[in-house]
Order: sequence, then structure tokens, then C-alpha cells
Amino acid sequence: MYRERAWASITFSGMRYGFSIAYPDTADAEALRKFARALPEHEFALPGYFVADAVITGQSDLRLTVEILIIADPVQPS
Repeated sequence: MYRERAWASITFSGMRYGFSIAYPDTADAEALRKFARALPEHEFALPGYFVADAVITGQSDLRLTVEILIIADPVQPS
């Protein structure tokens, strides 16, 4: 699953991305849980942009569904 859609407020514009990460078997379930715990606090390096929100919207032992909101940085254009 993958989707993207434009996002805007009065002062900012960007894109909201939604995607799934799937593992083939439950042997990798701990790696998926570790990724899910780390994602909300991860510092992304995207010149000219910043990640305003990164959330897990669905989770099982084999799949994560993620939404990330990326905003164009008005101070440091890309």
C-alpha cells in the first residue's frame, strides 16, 4: 500500500504519505516493533523539508501502516 496527497495550511504546504512495511514471517516481528517505537522520535535529514508528523496508523506482527507529513521548510527552500 502506498498513497500520497498534497497538504496545506494557511502558512505551510507539504505532502502526506501513507505506506505499509511488511515482513514475510513473524521471525522479524521484533525488528518491526523496534522500528515502530523509534519512528516518532526519529530525526530525518531532508534538506528544504521537515517531518511534521510520523505516526503508526496500524500494526500487526507482520505489517506496519505509517503516515508521514512532510512540510516544505519556508526558511530553507529545497
